[in-house]
Amino acid sequence: MFTIISLVPVLLFLLLLYMIDSFKLVKVMTLLFVFLFGGVCALVVFFLNTRLMAFFPSGFQFYSRYIAPIIEESLKALIILQLVYRKKTGFLIDAGIYGFAIGAGFSFAENVYYLFQ
Repeated sequence: MFTIISLVPVLLFLLLLYMIDSFKLVKVMTLLFVFLFGGVCALVVFFLNTRLMAFFPSGFQFYSRYIAPIIEESLKALIILQLVYRKKTGFLIDAGIYGFAIGAGFSFAENVYYLFQ
């Protein structure tokens, strides 16, 4: 039951965003790729943060509050910047949908990790 509660709402909201896109410029394959890229980002950031935390003597609290979000959000922004650069986003709402998709993929991977802990 906890699995459904933690994983399904984000996917439903992503589906809703895709369905209410009136111009239909967001491609399904690109959306799936961005979602999967968000999951890959979560894996990369997990290993990267585990390694980098050893170099910050201030501890977990400081690192998780000030350093980790910069790394995570920068990595997730790369795909959005790439889509904008390649002119795959027609309107700001397209970039917003892709941005939510990458965040959804990231949170989906995080939630799966936490469910198995």
